[in-house]
Amino acid sequence: MGTPSLLDDSHPDINETNTPSEASTPYLCGTCRFPVTWESKGVLCENCSVWYHICCQNIHSDDYSHLDSSSVVWYCLSCNTQNYTQVAFSCAANATNHNPYSTLDTSEDSADHSIDSLDERALPKYMSSPNPKSRPLHRPKWKPIRLINVNCQSIPSKIGAWKNLIDCTEPDIVVATETWLKPDIHNAELEMDEYAVYRRDRRNNIGGGVLIAVHKSINSTETNIETDDAELLWVKVVLKNQPDLLIAACYRPIVSDKTTIPALQRTIDSMNNKNMIISGDFNYPGFDWSKRELKAGCPYPSLHEEFQTFLEENSLTQLTTEPTRHENTLDLTLTNIPERINRSKVMPGISDHHVTYTELDMKIHRRQQAPPYSMVVQTCKLGGIPP
Repeated sequence: MGTPSLLDDSHPDINETNTPSEASTPYLCGTCRFPVTWESKGVLCENCSVWYHICCQNIHSDDYSHLDSSSVVWYCLSCNTQNYTQVAFSCAANATNHNPYSTLDTSEDSADHSIDSLDERALPKYMSSPNPKSRPLHRPKWKPIRLINVNCQSIPSKIGAWKNLIDCTEPDIVVATETWLKPDIHNAELEMDEYAVYRRDRRNNIGGGVLIAVHKSINSTETNIETDDAELLWVKVVLKNQPDLLIAACYRPIVSDKTTIPALQRTIDSMNNKNMIISGDFNYPGFDWSKRELKAGCPYPSLHEEFQTFLEENSLTQLTTEPTRHENTLDLTLTNIPERINRSKVMPGISDHHVTYTELDMKIHRRQQAPPYSMVVQTCKLGGIPP
């Protein structure tokens, strides 16, 4: 498998580090206090939101592979809660959650999940073996759409972490930026056999590139919307008894870029007000999305204001409010159907960016998977033929 060669530090797509460090990631293991990344398998307690390496929780790799699909259970060392899933993003875990983006004025209890607040309760405590509780027998008849937005900084060089991320989160749709793929790298090398993969690779320079992968149980097709002045890709997803959903992957490589948003606007203008989700790395470090305002000392404030105008004119809501790289929220998810969003969170990434996870309350038109073809050969003893 080909791996892109590294450029000098002045290249806009190359960052100082491509792996999370304790200084840049809030996802420290509740036992060993080292970062939990997709290079090693991890689990997240659904009750106290503390991450653990599976080895720190004494979870065997065979048991880990069956979490969320069997009766295997693990107990959090911090709060003694029993968990059935690998991460807290399964639809069964929050079936009663209110939609934070709905037009209703709902309020939710807030909790401090910062690293400082985890120090005491994240350390393992002595505990006896608790009495096992029965697992709920009934699960939802359908699952919402699960979408992850991943800044990769080279899929080929992180194929193990990439595969762990896909296997553990089981997304319906994957949006990836900075794939660093080239035409001579085949889709089979991405180890995404269960997904239809759509790509737009950067051809002229090393770096960049966008990708959308849709699970093969879902009807999807690439649109014929193309632009030469932006790293942008659109895919159509067929929903059940609803208008089609358009998914975009967008990569705006540098903070001073002036061509990506106008190109994105031209593609939206050609869509006749379709339902859409736009995810990617937009590189607007000057926004404080938790307050919906510009930070003091914002670089290129006119470009940030242009982006804000773009959102307003297209009735788009930006969902990600937590930082995705250091203190900046660069990896965004935009939609014109915020009332259909169950939740949007961040989780450990495979580069120095965090992954954003979005859950949509929409029923997908899923194709029925044909059973594998098999041939049964029966033998019989014919009369008159000697053995």
